[in-house]
Amino acid sequence: MPENSCVFWTPTSIPIESFTTFGLNAKPNTTNPIGFFGTGLKYAVSVILRHGGNFRLFVDGTEYEFYCEEKLFRGTKVQQLRMRKRYGFGRWRSSELPFTLDLGKNWSLWMAFRELMSNTKDEGGSVNLGGVDVPSSGTYIEIDCEGFATDDAMYGNEVFLNQPGEKVFTHGSLTIYDAPSNYIYYRGVRVHDLRFPARFTYDFSRGAVDLSEDRSARNSFSLMYAISKAFMCRITDKKIVYKALNSSKKEDSPEWFEGRDLIFNADDYDATSEFKSVARDLSLKGFASPVAYGYHASRTAMRASYATEDLELSLSKAEWEEVIKAVEDHDNRYGVETAALQRLKDQLSDS
Repeated sequence: MPENSCVFWTPTSIPIESFTTFGLNAKPNTTNPIGFFGTGLKYAVSVILRHGGNFRLFVDGTEYEFYCEEKLFRGTKVQQLRMRKRYGFGRWRSSELPFTLDLGKNWSLWMAFRELMSNTKDEGGSVNLGGVDVPSSGTYIEIDCEGFATDDAMYGNEVFLNQPGEKVFTHGSLTIYDAPSNYIYYRGVRVHDLRFPARFTYDFSRGAVDLSEDRSARNSFSLMYAISKAFMCRITDKKIVYKALNSSKKEDSPEWFEGRDLIFNADDYDATSEFKSVARDLSLKGFASPVAYGYHASRTAMRASYATEDLELSLSKAEWEEVIKAVEDHDNRYGVETAALQRLKDQLSDS
């Protein structure tokens, strides 16, 4: 066996139909499986072979191998997947599988690792790197593929949330950890890639995420809304809110997830006093993230639009026009809309 092989073992004897038939999914050893589509093992075989890897399978000591054979389909060359079973020394019986090397063509190699590791966890198994003898019982999968079982995939957070950091918040289906991340997780599994690096790590529990066929989150907008709501309406630790929204940290990228992609609505009266205070303080100091500054500007304009008596007494019309221009400049700069701005304009034009 190659020294760099990655071996997945489970005590259960997986039916060979799991590799040959779509839509079959049964996990008798868990009532809370990670995988449930009945397609993951087929996708994993195709992706690994497409990346030049080898995929060997042993079920109760019986050996299977997966490989490709070129054939024509309507005048086009395709790589048909095949599986062969060893019946004795040098004796194989081969059969064609109902998919080609193009199955899961948009999948990355880390997704194949995720499928095999998820199945191993569901079945109560283990994973090892190289040097493992083939057992006489259970299911043994050996993968030899460059870049497949990286250190970050095995032990870091590239695929599974192995090192989440300190838990700083939990409410309902959302848990937040004090560690940077590039992804959103569902039950500890990567399901959404963020546009910008995040200062915190976000993990959702069962039932909160609707998965697509490639195991990514269909409802990513609602997940980001839930994260926004947590910072705005539920987290009362100012240090956490400051860390999420403070733009003065020199070591950070100028654009980060919490500063650009969260959604803070100035009309939301459930906002905590801590959030309001942080947004105000950072805005006045010039250190607020775009979304925090947008919230503060919107809230300021909204409060002014309702304070008709103060409007007449505190500022002249020309001064209010300067306020409106400043808010409009912010909106144009950051591509946000201030909800109360139009009300203020209308009120000022009637005055």
